[in-house]
Amino acid sequence: MAYPRKGSLRVVQVASDSLQGQLDDLLKKVKRPEKREELFANCLQIKKNVDGTLDTLRKLKKGNEIIHVQNYEQRKHAEERRLTGMSELLQELARRLHKELLNKQIEAADKNMKSKAAAAAKQREKNDEDDEDADEEEEEGSDEHEESDGELFITISDFRAQEEHDLSVKKGEVITIVNQNPDGWWLAKNAGGKEGLVPKTYLQVYSQQIQEASNINKDEEEDESEESEEEDEEEE
Repeated sequence: MAYPRKGSLRVVQVASDSLQGQLDDLLKKVKRPEKREELFANCLQIKKNVDGTLDTLRKLKKGNEIIHVQNYEQRKHAEERRLTGMSELLQELARRLHKELLNKQIEAADKNMKSKAAAAAKQREKNDEDDEDADEEEEEGSDEHEESDGELFITISDFRAQEEHDLSVKKGEVITIVNQNPDGWWLAKNAGGKEGLVPKTYLQVYSQQIQEASNINKDEEEDESEESEEEDEEEE
C-alpha cells in the first residue's frame, strides 16, 4: 500500500477511509466460520497498513501543508484517534482468530496422535502373537521417533500460564517446540507431554553446552549459599 506523501493530511484521511472500509468488510466475514486462515492473514495485513498510515500521520506538520487547513491540529488528532482505535481492534481480532486456528491445530494433532496410538496398539498385538522380542524392539524404536519430533529449546526464565492454552515452564526446563507461530507465541510440549503456548522470548535453542553451563551455574549458586551459611555460623 502506498502511504501519503509528507504534509498532506487530506491524503491520510482518504487512506484512513479506505482502511476503515476494509476493516468493516473483514468484520462481516469474521461472523462466518469458513476461511479462518485467510481472514487471519488479511487481518494482519490491514493492521500493518493502519500502523503505517498512523506513523505517517504523526510525522505530518501544519507548515508542510500545500493548502491551508482549518482546525489542523483538531483534525489531525481526530484522525489519530480513529487510526489508533482501528489498530487496537485489529490487534484483538488477530488474537481471537489465532486462538481459533490454534485450537484447530491442537484438535487435529490430538486426533492424529490418538489414531497413531490405536494403530500402534493394533500392530503390537499382532507382533505379540508372532514374536514378543520383535514387538519390544519396535516399541522402543517408535518411542525414540516420537521423542525426536520437533526442536528442543531450553527456558531462560520462569513463565507462568496466563490463559487457558498457555504452558507454565520453569527456568532451565527443556521443552519441544511443536509449532513456531509468527506472533511469537510458540506451541510447546513439556517432558510430561502437556502442550500449550510459551512466548519465544523465554526460550533458547537447546544444546549440550547450554545444559552443562546451566548445571555449572546451579552448582555455583549452591556453593555460594553454603559459604554464606558457614559465614553466618562463624559470626554467631
